[in-house]
Amino acid sequence: MILFLESSGLSQQEEDGILSRFKDVAVKKVEQLEELNQQDRQRVVAIFTRLHYNLDAAFLSEFPSLRFLLTPTTGLNHIDVDFAISHGIKVVSLRDFPELTRSFSSTAEVCWWHILELNRRCGEFQNSVGSGVWNRYLFDTNSLRNKKMGIVGFGRLGEKVAAIASAFSMPVFFSEINPERITLGNSLGYTHSSLTALFGSCHVISIHVDDRKENSDLINEKVLNHIKDQAPILINTSRGFILNEKDALASLQMKKLSGLGVDVISNESHFTNGKQIQENAFWRAKFMNKMPITITPHIGGATLDSMSASTLVVLDRLQTLLDV
Repeated sequence: MILFLESSGLSQQEEDGILSRFKDVAVKKVEQLEELNQQDRQRVVAIFTRLHYNLDAAFLSEFPSLRFLLTPTTGLNHIDVDFAISHGIKVVSLRDFPELTRSFSSTAEVCWWHILELNRRCGEFQNSVGSGVWNRYLFDTNSLRNKKMGIVGFGRLGEKVAAIASAFSMPVFFSEINPERITLGNSLGYTHSSLTALFGSCHVISIHVDDRKENSDLINEKVLNHIKDQAPILINTSRGFILNEKDALASLQMKKLSGLGVDVISNESHFTNGKQIQENAFWRAKFMNKMPITITPHIGGATLDSMSASTLVVLDRLQTLLDV
């Protein structure tokens, strides 16, 4: 049995087409795991999930016949990969399809929405028009031209964000540890920089590192203290745990940062209702204290076209693996 814990993200026609290829395997979809009885749990050989569930050792132990985990995501911090490997469970994710992920622009688009909104405040201007005010001078803004752009992590997304910055005539500086990526960045005309030097000079800083454990709390008080008087905008569309949220808010309150944009929050997997979201420090700072913060609910990769393509490739790979 193939168990879908979350929506495939496909149109009905696409879903019917791909699932019809699994002729000898039952497919079951559930909205709540409690809907699945013990007998069905014994039959599950593959699980499809996105980011809603935390597939830890206790969760995975509920499925003794499980052989494959399908997740159309690049991040795997919602899965106990070590447990899966040790129990012979193969994890199929977007990391297996680098050519496909390099074609995606959706997270870079969201990153730049945060930058533009914090810098030009168009949303606030629109709200003022909605309230009957037509005043182009209501909020002070500046152009991005000649402002220094800092990229933390020059992978596929960092490269895309840098290219857009260049289109705005922003000099690009990047922090990276991979020698090949450093060489690439330099060849494109960007300047390699240490992390602390980047925070000490750039006007806009965007985080694009991966979810390895070593990156936990990467951007913290020690790094933020290198900010000088340029008061940068800081954007995180990477992973919530990479940014020390308490330290970032403290820097914003002290006006060391002029703005903060996040598409990811460290405890977002617990946001199952409004009350839990409203207990978050970023939410309170934005919506109660009216601080210069933009928040989106991890929508970076959540476009219809990218989700559809991602689902199709992981399900296609599952069919190949089942046929072996």
